[in-house]
Amino acid sequence: MKMTTAYAITWISTALAVSTAIVVTGRLLPLWALLIPAMISMSSDDKKNVAEEN
Repeated sequence: MKMTTAYAITWISTALAVSTAIVVTGRLLPLWALLIPAMISMSSDDKKNVAEEN
């Protein structure tokens, strides 16, 4: 899986969880949870693996 796809899935799942929490609680406090994917840094070793295969 590409890192951009994994990062998009992280944002989408967090947004769905936050939306659900806002509807259930009726408060905007769960919006703070959107900071979680903003703090994630993803890196990939794909370039290293490709270089080793050649």
